[in-house]
Amino acid sequence: MTWECGASGRSCIGHIVSVVIVFFAFTGVGTLNAHDIPYDNNDEVCFQYGAETICVPRANLPPHSHPESTEEPEETEAREETSSGAKNNVGQARQPRQTCTELPASIRVTSPGLGAQCQRVAGAAIGHEAIMNADPIDAVDVWGWVQPGTQVCFDATGGSFRFIDTSSLPRVVKDLQAYSENGMICATIDGPGIVVLLPGPPAPTGTFGAPSPPSSQSLSGCMVRTIYALNFRDGPAGERIGGVPYNATLTALERTSGWFKVDYHGAIGWISADYAEPIGNCA
Repeated sequence: MTWECGASGRSCIGHIVSVVIVFFAFTGVGTLNAHDIPYDNNDEVCFQYGAETICVPRANLPPHSHPESTEEPEETEAREETSSGAKNNVGQARQPRQTCTELPASIRVTSPGLGAQCQRVAGAAIGHEAIMNADPIDAVDVWGWVQPGTQVCFDATGGSFRFIDTSSLPRVVKDLQAYSENGMICATIDGPGIVVLLPGPPAPTGTFGAPSPPSSQSLSGCMVRTIYALNFRDGPAGERIGGVPYNATLTALERTSGWFKVDYHGAIGWISADYAEPIGNCA
């Protein structure tokens, strides 16, 4: 095949052939590939098609295929940045937020467990008509894996607590014992649910637990086995001094309403009776 056109001796047959060449070059129909053959000016782009060298006027090429065009690299870089940003966002989303530390200063949730989440709720979000009609002062929803003995406090001097157990259906509502600590009114929960503060009298003073020392019963020949990982406290619902693993068997020394005093490797403390299985004479 002979191409003779133009004084430069380059291969061309005019605009019609150029359009055909461009079609082959950019649809992948042929084996036409960009070829960096030297040429005398910047008005043409040359390709190797078999044994032939074919040159196309640069003006006939689509803008995005221009060898010196920077549009495509810029778009690619933008896509890479977008993709990278999306990956970063996914990585951040996978990290659990500690929402119990993001509550307003008027609400404090202590030792809820790493898997627990918290949200202040009001109105219909409380989900219990009778409680909603009782003019709640404040309420917080604590869900996820909530450790037994989690403390919930509100910035108030008095009131009474209702607890809506959300761990099963139908939901059960029960009273929580209120006590005052560091200028806040507090209660202790052992699982997920909505803690609602209602109007009421001033709360008695306590220390992270019962407002007054509960009556206890000494035990002999009693063992308990933990059915969850539990907080180890310095008193019934008292301050957390450690933890007791799941399926640990301990000697029980005393019992109160809802609590066992146990010996854990020589350390004496209290665990929740609701999450411990009694073995032997524990009545």
